[in-house]
Amino acid sequence: METKDLNLCELLKGHEGETFFSLLIGECVLSEITTPTDTYPIKLEHSDYSSDGRFESTGVPVVYPS
Repeated sequence: METKDLNLCELLKGHEGETFFSLLIGECVLSEITTPTDTYPIKLEHSDYSSDGRFESTGVPVVYPS
């Protein structure tokens, strides 16, 4: 069975300005998606996340698509 890495950049593109939920900071607004090659391309109002939803590269995902 093939597994594919989750890329939230692809899922969230075009949803800037919408409200999301992060386990780390709670309710927040998506402000920007930069290039997926950036270390933290997902910009929420209070913090930035990697393309797989991690706050730190060694941590666990804390932003999930609904």
